Amino acid sequence: MFSEADVRAVNTRLEDYLREENPNAVIDRREFCPFHPEGSVERYKRESELRKPKPGMILKAGGIALIGSGPSWVIGGRPAREHRAGQAAGCRTILFQPPEITPSPAASAEPAVPPAYQCTTLKEAIDHIASHNHRRRRRNNPTRTSPTS
Repeated sequence: MFSEADVRAVNTRLEDYLREENPNAVIDRREFCPFHPEGSVERYKRESELRKPKPGMILKAGGIALIGSGPSWVIGGRPAREHRAGQAAGCRTILFQPPEITPSPAASAEPAVPPAYQCTTLKEAIDHIASHNHRRRRRNNPTRTSPTS
């Protein structure tokens, strides 16, 4: 549907939007899969481990941990694809469904395993990840107290 140049242009524009909102915003890594077994471009017409719902892109990225330490998260609107890929890679998943966007048939599919969290804004997703990872760090590194006399 899109050329590799189109994908790069969209990613560049996305980074521009992020920087306009927050000059410190950074996208650490981007991955995409140009392959499709029924594609119209011969060099891309094949199956690939990178194609969701397989976890190849996530595993290739090395499981980037978001917002501090802890397991990676996959945020997506298509449970049958993004969430299956995330779960197969050992990530926690967030189902993102903004109310102003009509879900596609893929987004309406029931997940085989429910996501860890559901939200309607990316801010909700980020806040959930931040609070969950914060609680996890506190559990793994509890504050030690000494008895007082």
